[in-house]
Amino acid sequence: MNEIIVISSIAKYDLEATRTGMETIRNKMGEIYEPRDKSKKLTEEEGDKIADRVFNHITRAGETAVFKFDEDSAVAILGTVAAICKAAVKNGFSATAGKSVLLFEDVGRRALLAGLFITIV
Repeated sequence: MNEIIVISSIAKYDLEATRTGMETIRNKMGEIYEPRDKSKKLTEEEGDKIADRVFNHITRAGETAVFKFDEDSAVAILGTVAAICKAAVKNGFSATAGKSVLLFEDVGRRALLAGLFITIV
């Protein structure tokens, strides 16, 4: 559902809604990879399956941001991917961390090739 909201927001150049959607994704993924209740920790396989689904949605959002030449949305998307990678590394989800690095590279490369100026802090 968030994917639809994020892509629709990018299409409308609604940066605030895009940021809010990406922040929601970032927070939910953080809760998944670093649950407060340690008994709910996922196996690496479970975490990897979730990452596959979420990363497919993030890829589409990144493609939309690049197509719309929306630098701010691309930055929000890349920031979310970086945060997911950090949570995955911190909690031992190596496959998810690797996939997030590849996703970051893919979206970042598309943005640069399209001429977007991206700065991630």
